[in-house]
Amino acid sequence: MFPGFVFCLAAGLCLAAAVQAEPTLQEGRLLFQSLCVQCHGTQAGGHEQLKVPAIAGLPDWYVLGQFQHFDQGRRGTVADGPQAMVMAATLKAISEAQRRAIAAYVESLPRQVPAPDPAPALEADTNEGRLLFQERCMECHRYNATGEQVFGSPPLLGFQAWYLRSQLLKFQSGARGAASPKDANGLKMALASRYAETRQDVENVVAYVLSLNQPALAAPFEASPFESAGAP
Repeated sequence: MFPGFVFCLAAGLCLAAAVQAEPTLQEGRLLFQSLCVQCHGTQAGGHEQLKVPAIAGLPDWYVLGQFQHFDQGRRGTVADGPQAMVMAATLKAISEAQRRAIAAYVESLPRQVPAPDPAPALEADTNEGRLLFQERCMECHRYNATGEQVFGSPPLLGFQAWYLRSQLLKFQSGARGAASPKDANGLKMALASRYAETRQDVENVVAYVLSLNQPALAAPFEASPFESAGAP
């Protein structure tokens, strides 16, 4: 358990009780600050040392879908890691309305452009990664990795190299996506991940996805509209 998590969870639960049936962005912001900031950061940019991904700008439909997976045991198992187990425990303690508020706030945050991978395990070939992505990933995640709601495929932009790598390896090993037959998209990804047959393939695809991130795609970090308006 991360230091201070229990305190933050308790404070967040008190705050959560005040959220109305139709949550607002401000309510989502307050819940995010109470429950999520310690791990995901104030701008939802993630934390590599804690193995927590950047989530800023993820569409609410995807965030809510992952919340459901955590709540129903399709994610957050021992095999998925301690951070995922913390997520599962947190989500079980809040309501559907509160989840919607958090998801809407996460979607409202400007996407981060991830930093280059400082120490890749292997030297990546971006061109080979492009070919593999176009052959096996593009149909669901689209040519520019912006995702597709119809297929339940999230945007891959904004995620850090270590997270893209670790999740692809989790899908390959069955630690993610194979836990439940009800997770059709996870099962599909678990199957698709096998086309990255070697660790070199994984590194190549990750490098290519990172190359699709452009500064123009992400707004500069600024105070949220609530902060700029002087809200607490």
